[in-house]
Amino acid sequence: LLLRLLASRTPAQVSVVPKDAGDSVPEPPARALTTATATATEPVPAVVVAAETSVQERLAAIWCLVLGRSRVEPEDDFFELGGDSLMGVALTGRIRDAFGVNMSIGSLFDYPNLAALAAALEEQGAR
Repeated sequence: LLLRLLASRTPAQVSVVPKDAGDSVPEPPARALTTATATATEPVPAVVVAAETSVQERLAAIWCLVLGRSRVEPEDDFFELGGDSLMGVALTGRIRDAFGVNMSIGSLFDYPNLAALAAALEEQGAR
């Protein structure tokens, strides 16, 4: 299920319910993925204030999807917005797909700021 979620390229929550839990387990949130249906939520639209480049604007859209946010700023920090290493792995995969640039998870730790990461991607040839 985890591999399927990572491959789906959508931000979502996962609710795992034991088979014999009965009525004691609350229903998962309406927007969550469930093991029974494995359907994804609608993408969150990205809003970036004062994006300086198209790379930065496209990267912000990816951040919004991965982090499940509707707005990011160029000075925002991935980890301060709630990102973690697992989200970072999903982010790097999306960046590779979107920009054709081979980015490692280490780059996210080196450039956790949206504007700095966009500049690093541009140096690697992202357009």
